[in-house]
Amino acid sequence: MTKFITFASAKGGVGKTVVSFNVAIALSQFKHDVVYIDANFSVPNVAILIGYHNPPITLNDVMEGKKHISDAMYLHPSKLRIVPLSLSYEHSKRINPEKIHDVVLDLVGSAEFVILDSGSGLGNDVRNVIKASDEVIAITTPELLAVTGTYRTVQLADELGIKVSGAVLNNISGDEYDMSKENIESILEVPVIESIPHDNVVRKAYRQKQPFVYVYPHSKASLAIKRLAARILGQKYEAPLPENKTKLDVFLEKLRK
Repeated sequence: MTKFITFASAKGGVGKTVVSFNVAIALSQFKHDVVYIDANFSVPNVAILIGYHNPPITLNDVMEGKKHISDAMYLHPSKLRIVPLSLSYEHSKRINPEKIHDVVLDLVGSAEFVILDSGSGLGNDVRNVIKASDEVIAITTPELLAVTGTYRTVQLADELGIKVSGAVLNNISGDEYDMSKENIESILEVPVIESIPHDNVVRKAYRQKQPFVYVYPHSKASLAIKRLAARILGQKYEAPLPENKTKLDVFLEKLRK
């Protein structure tokens, strides 16, 4: 069975694209068949993230009925199949968001997971992407404006009858200005299922035009992404032991801290 998961937040700038894309890569690294769809019709970002600025066939062509979705897939070295949007503003004006439901239906049975990256806000484009999914993972940063914006996404999903499986806190600094997990959960009314720390490898990977979980697999942010991917699979992720260390070594190090 194919599961469709939308990463969403009404608040822009919280890292929906980066988190969802890296989770899709991690699921692929765990040997699962995954398709990633850039469904941010207003501001598509995935093609930019991987340095592919002018893909010849895009989701736009599929939604206009010119191509099948399989024609718009591009294979990342991780084995993730990516469906980008055109970066052209003119192309974006011709999109009918209601077509996304028919498009994703063509993927039933052809992948284990389809990850959709939605746009910001609560408009018709976002509504249709959420309606096309089985569940939503809400993304926020630990700041009041971001959390209250993301709560509106939770409310929208609830209105549409789509389950919100939890929230992900992104870009955690760990300082006194971050809202606590407990406060965030009380506002969002859904559990926080993963916290991703601030990590400079995110920007480094962006400059390399690669997902950070792929080029920096042992970084703090990557380990958090892998835990989240494992949770989606109903599993628990155990990070590999550092070279030349046993489980006892790691346990004793934790005791000394």
